Formats: sequence, C-alpha cells, structure tokens
Amino acid sequence: MTRPNPRRGEVWQIEFGATRGREQSGRRPGLIMSADDYNKSPAGLVVVLPITRTPSRVPWHLPLLAGEGGLSDGGSILCDHIRSVSLDRLAELTGSVSYPVLEEVQRLVQYLLDL
Repeated sequence: MTRPNPRRGEVWQIEFGATRGREQSGRRPGLIMSADDYNKSPAGLVVVLPITRTPSRVPWHLPLLAGEGGLSDGGSILCDHIRSVSLDRLAELTGSVSYPVLEEVQRLVQYLLDL
C-alpha cells in the first residue's frame, strides 16, 4: 500500500477506530491540521480534527457548508477534538477546505489552547 501524502487543509476519510466517551469513532471525515513538514516526517502521524454531520451549538465546532472539503453534506469541524493519528488511518482524500475556513479553524484552536 502506498503511504498517503496529506497536506494541511485537506479533508480525508479517516478510520478513527474505537474510542471512549464523546470521542469521535469509526470512519468519518477529518481535517488535516498539522504542518506539511510534519506530515512528511518520519513520525508517520498527522494531527487531525474530526468532522461530523450532526449540528452543534458548541462554540468550538465550526459549521461547514455542503460542498466544502469535497463533502456532499454540511457538518461541523470539531476543533476541540484534536487528535494525532497514524498515516495508516487515512483512507481516502475527499478535498480541501477554503482558506477562510482554515483560518477560522486555526483561530478557534489557538483560542481553545490559549496560544
């Protein structure tokens, strides 16, 4: 199997697998947030934010319009569910988010982590 080459801002179908509590599980889209240099590094990991179709009023869940990131349905990027995953969990590239969406995600993550 060829190793995926994800880039920051791309949306991939990711096999999140088993989780606990409110963590996102199963196969679902996720936004690649780590820097491209890290994504290509020997670590073999990427930092992702899961995407759900379930609407939310949580301030750190950024609404996505249908079509954004190559997704047919609208949804929310879960900026408070930051997770590192193995490149082996990346199943399929669906598209990329627009620059304004990526900027807003970055702003929310920075606020959440007090950076």
